[in-house]
Amino acid sequence: MASQGIRRFRTSMAIMRSVPASTARHHFVRGPHVGVFVGVPLFVPPAYPAYYPPAYTYEAPAPSYWYYCPSYGAYYPRRVSCPEPWVPVPAQ
Repeated sequence: MASQGIRRFRTSMAIMRSVPASTARHHFVRGPHVGVFVGVPLFVPPAYPAYYPPAYTYEAPAPSYWYYCPSYGAYYPRRVSCPEPWVPVPAQ
């Protein structure tokens, strides 16, 4: 087994010696490699729709007063107008 490894090493050394040094130098570039990429940026939207929380609904509290018209003896909204000022009555 060791003899096979030595044969491979000797074969590779022979190939390396047969290539002229000037050719071998051109295959390796020393120094920093700088490249320029010109293209359009790629934008991929998310695969799922954005989450929007449910809208907050506000319910006005029930009126705490009813309005009574003493002239007609009726409450608002059954009676829309009253000749005198409405009397606020606490709701029950």
